[in-house]
Formats: sequence, C-alpha cells, structure tokens
Amino acid sequence: MLFKKQKSTVDVKVFRKACVVIDSCTTYTQLKRAMNYVDLYYKMYNDFKTYNHLQNLVSQKMVDVKIF
Repeated sequence: MLFKKQKSTVDVKVFRKACVVIDSCTTYTQLKRAMNYVDLYYKMYNDFKTYNHLQNLVSQKMVDVKIF
C-alpha cells in the first residue's frame, strides 16, 4: 500500500472552464485548440468520466462549427 495510486480530485472550476472554452469555439482552429485543452485536462486529472463528457461536447460542437 506504500505505492498506492491516489485518485486526483477534479477541480470544478477547471471543468467548467473547459466546458466554456468548448462552447465558445466558432472556427475549426479554435475547436482543435479546445481538443488539445481537453487532452491536457485528462493528463492532469486522469478522470475518464469528465474527459468523456468533454469529448462529447467537442463532438457536438463539431457539428455546429463550419470547417471553412
């Protein structure tokens, strides 16, 4: 138990900021950067449930954003 991996707690403010970043995207370039932000979020917190939610938001936003 000495090397037991501790689960990191998710900061609600950071999660909400990620949601707002995704929602504010209007171009494909901004959306690509938001996807990078989501990946960095997962590396920081290692919480798949919230990461999956953010990925779903990105995929929904991709339908709305025009590529060109």
